Amino acid sequence: MSFFPKPAGVVLLLLLVSFGQSLVHRQGVQDGQDAASPEQALAGDNLQQSVARLESRVEALEQILFAAKQLELREARRRLDRAKQQLSDTRVLFAQGIISDMQLAQDRFGLLIAEQELRLAEEPGRARQLVVGLDLLEARRRLEMARLNLRQTELENQRGFSSLTQVEYARREFTAAEESLDFAKKQAEAAGELQATDDKDPGNPTR
Repeated sequence: MSFFPKPAGVVLLLLLVSFGQSLVHRQGVQDGQDAASPEQALAGDNLQQSVARLESRVEALEQILFAAKQLELREARRRLDRAKQQLSDTRVLFAQGIISDMQLAQDRFGLLIAEQELRLAEEPGRARQLVVGLDLLEARRRLEMARLNLRQTELENQRGFSSLTQVEYARREFTAAEESLDFAKKQAEAAGELQATDDKDPGNPTR
């Protein structure tokens, strides 16, 4: 997944444009004082040309960034549509006993993740919280998959189809998934606290 936020370089160019325009204005209007010399006039023309070039480049870059954002939105919507269709098909097959509950759970989480990715593309200003939310969803998905795998492995062991070594490995995977979820929850809490601090700061540009 990729997103193209407005880079600091664009902001710098905008500042340069503003500064250049201010210089041009002061060069041309000096409170009715002496007319500019030929050298000053030439310098003013050169500055105007530089400002025009900067403005043109800024506009071109903004158009590129806008097009990239629209592309990301379209891709995120397509992924969401595919996830919805996949889950719908999976539910039908699960009801017929063709696929396992593990695949059903996998596709349910796939839909949740696709929804979160779309929100991220639509709301870049909330990127920090949304990315943390994606990590939390992935950790929950991993834990659910490990839980279902452990249950299936234990059942197979009871029927003689899997060894105790396989059961122990599945248990370790489940424990590791629990630890990953705990870590993701702590990250989410820290991100929430940081966002609350930012919201209290009236001068924060991310508000």
